[in-house]
Amino acid sequence: MKKLIVIFIFLFGKHSVNSQIVPSSCSAPNSIKSLYSRDADRLALRKFYAQNLVDTNNIFISQIHSDTVLRALIAVFNATALPARNAVILQYNIHTFLNPNMNTLYVAADSNLLWMQQLKAGNIPTGNMQVDNLISTYSLNKQNYNKFFGLFSYHVVTFASGNNCNLTPLTVLFESITGVSFSEPSSFVGDGNDISASIYANYIELTYSHGWGDCPAGCIYRHYWKFKVYYNCSVEFTGEYGTPLPSSPPTIFVSDSICTNKTLTVTISGANWSSLNNQPIFTPQFTLSSPTPTTYIIIASNNTYSTSQSISIVDCSTLTAFINENKLHTNISIYPNPVNEILNVESEVFNGKIEIKIVNVLGNLVMKEEFKIKTDATQINVSALPRGIYYIKVGNEVGKFVKE
Repeated sequence: MKKLIVIFIFLFGKHSVNSQIVPSSCSAPNSIKSLYSRDADRLALRKFYAQNLVDTNNIFISQIHSDTVLRALIAVFNATALPARNAVILQYNIHTFLNPNMNTLYVAADSNLLWMQQLKAGNIPTGNMQVDNLISTYSLNKQNYNKFFGLFSYHVVTFASGNNCNLTPLTVLFESITGVSFSEPSSFVGDGNDISASIYANYIELTYSHGWGDCPAGCIYRHYWKFKVYYNCSVEFTGEYGTPLPSSPPTIFVSDSICTNKTLTVTISGANWSSLNNQPIFTPQFTLSSPTPTTYIIIASNNTYSTSQSISIVDCSTLTAFINENKLHTNISIYPNPVNEILNVESEVFNGKIEIKIVNVLGNLVMKEEFKIKTDATQINVSALPRGIYYIKVGNEVGKFVKE
């Protein structure tokens, strides 16, 4: 019996926690409400169909149901004293997955109909009273018109609504129009992050989940956080469970001596498997050296992520000549380093216009431009450069930076 209990805990990854209740608020600015109103409407719609309520016949979603859930969602958003709140709101930014769709539907109809010709031309109203009434009442806009290369007797119009709607009864109204072959809400394949809600007498239970691992096919892994939101807007975090959250991607750090006949050091962290040119590596740190130009491919992976890096060993004689003609920088400051987009250059000795050159590790000139050097930082946009190591020449001063 004890063995079975251990197996059960292992399989479901349950994490027991000491529950914590914190005061919160169900009020928020409209900008925050708009972030979660779609979640609230979708959760209400799911409830209607799960419980087969009469609301499934209504196109407009009852705000009595969605407002209750919206208040709970906002209370969790405002419960900043709970670390789990930061995980679901800030770190993983969890919202409901997109099914059921509440905004987009398809209408397939005879392409020879006058109102279909009008929609094809982008004209609204179309002249068909039934179609125009539905478009007006439910704030529909034509999003797309597809002829499917003439393969079918019908063409398909995609409508998008500016409101969150229960689209199934709306498609029934479109199908009642003469000449319409079928109408259906659009849907989304796969899976992803999601929220579920259950309403009880004393509280609302919200379960946030983060899904990962081949989510277009349904998400292999999922982690859950549960909250109780009481009707006075206080929030209790009751625990988390599921697959342990994914680790960070492995990192591959390479020392910058990538010239022939030099030794470079490779350090791999956060991986449980790695390879060099398709051959397994069993140590997290190793050295490489080659007398001739060559390329190494390093792959590192853990249970969730895989990282690869290509290292080109090059003949640095051209680059060496470039550096030897000048000085490695003593009078210029370059930052940030590594850099993604804007490289700042400060100089103690140069002032006024001067030519700046940037070369790669092959010694090839990749940028040459005249800048006005000031005592404060001069900004150079290097976002177009590929990742790698570069040397920048300002006058007869040379600096080195890494482009990420």
